[in-house]
Amino acid sequence: MNLLSWYQSIEKNGAALTIDGQEVSFAGLDVLAVIKSHLEWRRRLENYVSGQGEILEITKVVADDVCVLGKWLHYGPQRFTLGLYPEYAELMEAHRRFHLYAGRVVNCYLVKGATAARERIQQEFDGYSREIVRLLHALMEREKGAA
Repeated sequence: MNLLSWYQSIEKNGAALTIDGQEVSFAGLDVLAVIKSHLEWRRRLENYVSGQGEILEITKVVADDVCVLGKWLHYGPQRFTLGLYPEYAELMEAHRRFHLYAGRVVNCYLVKGATAARERIQQEFDGYSREIVRLLHALMEREKGAA
């Protein structure tokens, strides 16, 4: 499944989310790049756990203000306008939880080994990714409705 198909398959109130040309960029944020980078985290963690990927440090993995979405949420100028919406705070919290969960995978690997870490990735990781996309979409819809 390609990136756009994955994005569109995420359900919101029983209907698939859609993305149009105007939503590819939102308040200075490349939406598809954000989705792709968060999907990439799963591959990075799987490679790390398999001993094939980069060495991941917990302190860097849990930092939610370093990736593109994190920088946008924490430091972008839109935080003064979009930050007034509850969806913004919810997205910020979901993003924080995503990075904490990724850190837990790394910690699990270090403490319990590869099998336990793989199980942790399978348990909830995709749910955290979906939640970020769902909330980003909700924020986009809120802003579109306010315009």
